Amino acid sequence: LVPELGVTDSERRQYEAFFAAMEAFKKARGSDGRPAFCIPLEKSSKDPRFTALDRLTMAQYMDQNGWTSKPLRWYVDYCCRDDYGCRLEETSAWAGVHYFASRVGGSRDLEGEVLTWPEGNGWLVKQLKQKLAPHIRTNSLVTNVAIAPSGEVAIDVFDPVSETSTRLIAKAAIVATPRFVAARIVKPLREAPPAYLAAFGYAPWMVANVSVNALPHGPGAPLSWDNVPYLGPSLGYIVATHQNVEQYPKPSSVLTYYLPLCEGDPVSERKAAYARSHREWADMVVADLSRMHPGIAKTITRVDVWLWGHAMVRPVPGFIWGPERQEASRPIGKIFFAHSDMSGLSIFEEAQYRGMMAADQALSTL
Repeated sequence: LVPELGVTDSERRQYEAFFAAMEAFKKARGSDGRPAFCIPLEKSSKDPRFTALDRLTMAQYMDQNGWTSKPLRWYVDYCCRDDYGCRLEETSAWAGVHYFASRVGGSRDLEGEVLTWPEGNGWLVKQLKQKLAPHIRTNSLVTNVAIAPSGEVAIDVFDPVSETSTRLIAKAAIVATPRFVAARIVKPLREAPPAYLAAFGYAPWMVANVSVNALPHGPGAPLSWDNVPYLGPSLGYIVATHQNVEQYPKPSSVLTYYLPLCEGDPVSERKAAYARSHREWADMVVADLSRMHPGIAKTITRVDVWLWGHAMVRPVPGFIWGPERQEASRPIGKIFFAHSDMSGLSIFEEAQYRGMMAADQALSTL
């Protein structure tokens, strides 16, 4: 995705310097012997020469190094918006560097390769579900999680189909929700909100599924799974049928379009998003896609829009290595917490790690 056309010699030298610095971070180890940047995040080095980056924005860090190239800064800004829903000027420099320096291949031959399934992470969910199926309850809206007088956990569950409520008594409970949801359903958090809750901010997003009766074409790079406009407001789109292995694929497809709402502060962006009509959103999407593919409008048969008011936690400066994130990870009695929020980075591996940590804590208690 790094722009190559029309790049000056000076800009190319900045490219080389930036990526050399990221490669050095990838190989660096702290005074505690740990890798500077790691997934899961908690296994990263606590060496102050690395954690100090959390006090800067990614923009400030790039300024300090003289990386002013417009295409380079666009690319890094794209990466921050893509993973964190934040602009370059809002993202912790530690989180920004982590994006580039934490993914280390296990083999030189596999460096940069991607392992996936046609149904994506849905394949992993399916394998877990097979073993857990007898224990999964759907149509179950948890409205309250509290410490019972016995020290066990009382969980109130509402079934919207039968319109009945049930109280479950558990020896321990894992609340695997975003922190802003946990703050509403966990009674101790609801009745006496801790100060650390104010540090948790969330990025709003809009996602649109655009049905087309013909695959788009036009100037620029050939159609890919991930299709990105340079300097556009959106992150572009993925072709949802890109991994289709049919010998004679149908011409119709679905383009999944992503727009992080980060031009203003999150609260203002949420209010503006809530006020827009479907027609306004659809016009916005079609206009942006038309800049990428002139004439695409006549192939669009449907635009489905979905808003995520609190899509993911925002790793703003001071949040990754500040005290609030650590405090939020502590259990309350036998209520344990699991979510990528606990890492400050909304990626699958962090969510999985936090689930394992919470399970280990609950098992050790039991």
